[in-house]
Amino acid sequence: MVAANLQTKTIPGSGSGGALFAIEPLAGQQLWRYGLASEPLGDLQVGPDGTVFGVTAGPEPVLFAIDPASGRPKWLYERASALELLSPTVDSTGTVFLISAFEQMLLAMTSADGTLIWPQNVGAPVKFTPQLSPRQQQVAVVAGSTVALLDTNDMATAWQATPGGMLQAAAAINTNQVVVADRLGHVFALDLALGQLRWTVTLPTSTKAAPVFACDGATVLVVADKLYALDADSGAQRWSVATTGSPTTAALVLSDCQTGIVGTSTGKVVAVNMVDGQSKWSSTTSAPVTALSQGAASQPILVSSSNKLYALSSSTGATLWTATIGQGSIPGAAIQMGATVLVGDSLTFVHALNAATGAAIWSDRSQAGLGPWLAAATDGMFYAAGPSGVHMVQAETGFVAWSFSPDAITIAAPIVGADGTLYVGTVDGTLYALLYRPFTFAQSLCSVRALNLIEYGSVVVSAFPGEDRRRRR
Repeated sequence: MVAANLQTKTIPGSGSGGALFAIEPLAGQQLWRYGLASEPLGDLQVGPDGTVFGVTAGPEPVLFAIDPASGRPKWLYERASALELLSPTVDSTGTVFLISAFEQMLLAMTSADGTLIWPQNVGAPVKFTPQLSPRQQQVAVVAGSTVALLDTNDMATAWQATPGGMLQAAAAINTNQVVVADRLGHVFALDLALGQLRWTVTLPTSTKAAPVFACDGATVLVVADKLYALDADSGAQRWSVATTGSPTTAALVLSDCQTGIVGTSTGKVVAVNMVDGQSKWSSTTSAPVTALSQGAASQPILVSSSNKLYALSSSTGATLWTATIGQGSIPGAAIQMGATVLVGDSLTFVHALNAATGAAIWSDRSQAGLGPWLAAATDGMFYAAGPSGVHMVQAETGFVAWSFSPDAITIAAPIVGADGTLYVGTVDGTLYALLYRPFTFAQSLCSVRALNLIEYGSVVVSAFPGEDRRRRR
């Protein structure tokens, strides 16, 4: 992170600590140096007022807040019972979020003096990609047999519920309910406000992907042995459609809100009328379909199938173009941004294609790869997430504006809220919320909030052991 008038750099020590330097970015002149008791750990963060935050490694880690003008600490924070603190994160309001990895605790404190606001105890395990409510005020998270609803402002748990057996996929969420499905073929609808069970439906087989609401929220599409349309209020079956080959993707409701499509194990893409399930069209690819996506209205449907990406007409299903992507398969959905289509392959590289022809524009040349999971941002930028971290990339050129390196690789596709917040999970069980606020193309502020989770996305219910000690200089 870069403040308006300086750059900060940590220099690891060699047994006697480390140091934090401030360097004037144009001339490269050293402005100040601050010695640390032990080596700095992870990335630095810069708050909205320029304060520099970081933590030291070792058995007695310290969170430091450094004045950018003088290089002297504003305050230091220690946690008596913590064996490890992870890099702090700072949001646009100046709130500092800190992970105590040993305790599995999320702490929040003020940037002005380090006053503790709260230790966050989130009460449900999280394993699948979170899903945001239409008003962006809540996020539904699922793992194991539990679904929890969290407030997006502070990640406080509104409720958690265990409606049945082991849950199979991410939740679907509309303005008044959350729908989840378990491995035994049960579909559950829970009240959004209280988490109370509203209805249960039993299907012949387990679901294959997350449920999906129609545009009006009145119908929920569920993929099992067939494509099912259920009434959102009662769970009553409105219609079902058998496909050639079992469904392999979540249903996709097209931008016209009148058409639902699904991909199958035989490479079929089937489109049906959302009112009665009657067939509209069918298209064929060369391999099982792994993902479907559509951008804005009238844009083509992008179909991931093995190492090929297909662009289909949303009205007829006709193949507009086909592109072979690298050497690996395509695990996730492609995205379209203006005249550019972007897709990640299983080798983690990202590729940009001409949206009209499928011709290659550029390919990811990074050593580790930027992908394979993608999400559209704003201002011609997109997010790429994968083993190498989270990256903000310019769609037109592939220029990487900034990168954020969590402590483990991502495990699912990220999602982006209406305010630009990116939600992404990692294999060590951390759920990150990153907010990108551009200043100029070369300078940007990325505010990050993180929930420390364990075991592939689990959030752990934890007490608040140990005392906290602050000292100022």
